[in-house]
Amino acid sequence: MRPLGQFVEDYTAAEKNIIFGPSRALDYELEVGAIIGLPVPPGTHIEAKDADEHIFGLVLVNDWSARDIQALEMPPLGPFNGKNFGTSISPWIITLDALKPFEVSAPERMAPVAAFMEGPKSINYNIHLETVLKRNGAETMTCKVNFDTMYWTFRHMLVHHTIGGCGLRTGDLVASGTVSGEADDEHGCLLELTMNGKKPSKLRDGAALRYLEDGDEVLFTGIAGDSNAGVGFGECVGVVKPARK
Repeated sequence: MRPLGQFVEDYTAAEKNIIFGPSRALDYELEVGAIIGLPVPPGTHIEAKDADEHIFGLVLVNDWSARDIQALEMPPLGPFNGKNFGTSISPWIITLDALKPFEVSAPERMAPVAAFMEGPKSINYNIHLETVLKRNGAETMTCKVNFDTMYWTFRHMLVHHTIGGCGLRTGDLVASGTVSGEADDEHGCLLELTMNGKKPSKLRDGAALRYLEDGDEVLFTGIAGDSNAGVGFGECVGVVKPARK
């Protein structure tokens, strides 16, 4: 459902009039998420070499985002209402054992990190991801990207999460953040694809795409490996419903 919130009516106007209403810049974010299996008690932490023991498996994640509401929420409120209204996940949790044949090396570190963040090897996964947007019956592929582009691994994320003493519970979801590459067809969200609506993309029928409209259907698919020998995550699907009155 399209969220409600406060945002600037027109950023180009000299006077920034703040209004309340349905988000005008609703977005999707193509992500992969780790489902926690073995919990981490509050007040403790883990190291990167032990992180896999706490990951039950991976799923596809759509972290819906209201860009206009999020942009206006400054401290102390934070971007809460721009992100809290919905998360969609795929139906299958793929275990790390099933993903083992598709392990690849994570990107080379651009700068050193503390020793507790590094394990014996830095692993990522060869997962082919696609995003399809369906509007008025017409389907347009808006993104094709591989998860191996991600600089930070789930090992890094779990360690970073727990080092201050914050616990993890069984069933918790830790998402990767938007999966994007450098090519024009590798942008995992509309904020990047359309430069925050300033440079519209084209749908298959020629219509302009800036942000999501009511009735739009967003479909994520992911396959580890190739279509013949790979492991599929199933479809992560969501339809944009009108804002509540």
